[in-house]
Amino acid sequence: MVKTLERLHRQAITYTFAFKRQSFIHSQLISSVSCRFTRSAFQQLNATWFGTITNPDATNSKRSIVLDKTYTQKTKLLNSAIPFESQNHQTPVAAAQYPVKSVRNPSTLQKQLGGYLKTFCRGELVKKRCTNLGIDLNIVKQGAEEFRLALIRNEIPSVPFDELLRKYVESSNLGSTLFPALYTFLQQRYPEQTASLSELIKSSDLRTPAELYPQARAMKRKIIMHIGPTNSGKTYAALERYKAVDSAIYCGPLRLLAQEVYQRMNAAGIACNLLTGEERRVSDGVDKWSCTVEMALVNREFDVAVVDEIQLIGDQQRGWAWTHALLALQAKEVHLCGEGTTLDIVRKLCKTTGDTLEINEYERLTSLTVAQKSLEGNFNQIKPGDAIIAFSRKNVFNAKQFVELNTPYKAAIIYGGLPPESRADQAKLFNDPESDRQVLVASDAIGMGLNLNIRRIVFYTMQKFNGTKIIPLTVSQTKQIAGRAGRFGTQWENGQVTCLETKDMALLHASMKMTAPRIMSVGITPTVEQVEQFSNSLPNDTYATLLVS
Repeated sequence: MVKTLERLHRQAITYTFAFKRQSFIHSQLISSVSCRFTRSAFQQLNATWFGTITNPDATNSKRSIVLDKTYTQKTKLLNSAIPFESQNHQTPVAAAQYPVKSVRNPSTLQKQLGGYLKTFCRGELVKKRCTNLGIDLNIVKQGAEEFRLALIRNEIPSVPFDELLRKYVESSNLGSTLFPALYTFLQQRYPEQTASLSELIKSSDLRTPAELYPQARAMKRKIIMHIGPTNSGKTYAALERYKAVDSAIYCGPLRLLAQEVYQRMNAAGIACNLLTGEERRVSDGVDKWSCTVEMALVNREFDVAVVDEIQLIGDQQRGWAWTHALLALQAKEVHLCGEGTTLDIVRKLCKTTGDTLEINEYERLTSLTVAQKSLEGNFNQIKPGDAIIAFSRKNVFNAKQFVELNTPYKAAIIYGGLPPESRADQAKLFNDPESDRQVLVASDAIGMGLNLNIRRIVFYTMQKFNGTKIIPLTVSQTKQIAGRAGRFGTQWENGQVTCLETKDMALLHASMKMTAPRIMSVGITPTVEQVEQFSNSLPNDTYATLLVS
């Protein structure tokens, strides 16, 4: 075996050895050509090529070494010379993911690391980052050099030199390790000169978000969860409590839904204000509000707060607004309506806030049937009470046109870009059995609790643009929209769901059978006060820079 490798070496085939600290062997697979050597074979090979080095750690009977062969045409010869131990095989990883330092002894590696640290500590990036944090440039230069020497002398407890050496072998970029350690070092060495840095770190600490809202923490709040599928009456139960008290606020996911609650309350003789990003309808002396969740009033006290569609707390774009509402609302009772996927995370949040938690579970009030067949692309199969769900404005108008060309019915349309009054008018037309708008074409906005008399949901497609690319609908999204079919107390109590195209039926059936995954994390955002403190610590930065940095 050794002779074969010597012959390959003499033929100018290049190998790169990756050594692990202590044993000088790096066991990560970095090539599609992977071979295992016994310890004795490795010692022979090492002595032949590089001279004698310290024996590998003898705690294990075998050691592994990985060879990254530059010339892959010799693969067969190498594999035939060295048997591969397949029982311990790991999936190879591309060499580019693990940059390897070509060194023959530890002292050379230490010199290379020393050069890296010198370049890092004297580089423009360190100067720029530290001066942006309000630290004087002379302090940065002096402190960075002291930091470099302290690292080499192994005087930084958070970054032991041997650990730094190991990371250097595995990766050429140590910035994520060195920058935090440098900031801490400068704070400890120059406390007066880095006071702004201390304030900056303090103001950007989001590890305990519940503590950011002391007024809410001072209250004895009761969190009441209403968990159930669509059309189970959970929001209705919460709104009944909303009606019964003197002061209350409803926080919904859509402007259209906030407007619907506003209109419903005023129609029932209960004075209510409306607050959204587009509208503000406020009457003096009225202390009941309907708003979008981003507009939640967290600086005044209420008897009851209702937060609808709580499962959106895990949304990457808007989840912060639900977290903010849950933690910050100053209400004696906070009613959360939504899916059971949020139960675990709400329990954890309640432990941090000290609030009590009550859970009410609901069952669907009407039946929902998943069709075995699609419409096979035929719009002439559309019937009164059908709602076609499309996920772009273009597709909404295309579907409306196809319906009116292929059926005797006219279609109402609802999508996010419509003015609030127009959306309300379209929903009213569709719900009116005497209207000629017997079919609805809508975006996924209808999945968020709008009261619509829908017989059957028809998915125009089962894919949606998520802001960056087109992806399949999630289980939660599919069930939320499909559940709008079959409304209790209407002529369409028995709901149905299908797809326009046959190719989407498999995903529909699979999603309706699955349970949506539990939400394990929530969105969070800094408070206005934190942003203000951040700005005071960085007086030379613009507001836009603060938000994107």
